[in-house]
This record gives sequence, C-alpha cells and structure tokens, in this order.
Amino acid sequence: MTDLYYAYTEREKSHEMLFHILKTYRGLTAEERDLTFNENGKPSLGADYPYFSITHTTGLVMVALSDRPVGIDAEKTGRKLSGYRALTERFFAEEERLKIGSDFDFLAVWTKKESAVKFFGGDVTAWLSRIVFDGDSPKGTDALSGATTVTRRLGEYVYSVTSLEPAGRPLLLL
Repeated sequence: MTDLYYAYTEREKSHEMLFHILKTYRGLTAEERDLTFNENGKPSLGADYPYFSITHTTGLVMVALSDRPVGIDAEKTGRKLSGYRALTERFFAEEERLKIGSDFDFLAVWTKKESAVKFFGGDVTAWLSRIVFDGDSPKGTDALSGATTVTRRLGEYVYSVTSLEPAGRPLLLL
C-alpha cells in the first residue's frame, strides 16, 4: 500500500514533515543530512528507508510513502491559468489534449504526468512530453512498467500518485 499524508503548510516544512512521518508511522529516524538527491533532484534516504515522494503547492505539502517506487504531484485548483493551452501543445499528446476542456482538466493531466516522471526520478522538462496516459496507465518508458496513476481531488487541490501499489486515502497531519 502507498501511504499518503498531507498538511496545510508551506514548502519549507516538507522535509520536517517527511521526517515526522517516518518516525511516527515507520519508527525510522532521519534528518536533513541523510537526504541524497539524484541528478534530477529526486530525494532519497538510502536502502534502509522506504521510497517516498514529496510535492508542494500553494498552502499544501503532500508526502507519498511506499515500499516500492512512488511519485506524487499536486496543484491548487480554482485559479485562472493563463497559457495552459500553449503548455498542452508543448507537453501533451494529441489524445491528452482532446481531454482538456477546463483549467481543472489541464491540472489533472499535468499532475499525472509529473507524478509519473517523479516515480522514476527523471528530468521533468525532458520527460513531460514523452509520458503519455492511456487512462491511468502511463506510457513512454520501461521505467513505468506496471505502474498506475490515481488522480483525486483534495478540497481545492488535485493530486496524482504514480505507484506499483494501490494508493490509500490521504491522512491529514496536524
């Protein structure tokens, strides 16, 4: 199971939140100096720790935790997005563009694509246009083999989780 956690806080609290989750729910201790980053900025804590992914957007931080690779992305909805049509032309496949009828639709596909890239630790700019969704199944690289992406609403946010295991409902951290 992929566990999801969230807090209505700012991005500066994301690592503190991760360390709290690891300690509280997995009995693992980690701190800032234990984090390592791949060439594209994906953080990890080494073999003795579960896989995780962090996302933050205005007023929200979410953490996905799993025993297998995982990626998460979230965006705040309800804001007017200028220029999203140009982004769809640049980063979305034809079949994805046909599904975009609103700002929300755009954000739903965008979070799917970003969570899929975070899943395997790729460069977001290089991979957004190469990852294509057929429903909830990401395609475009063997690194996504067996992965599925779930997209859900969380109040005024939309988030997507790409994983090899089912994603649970998010737990609010106070």
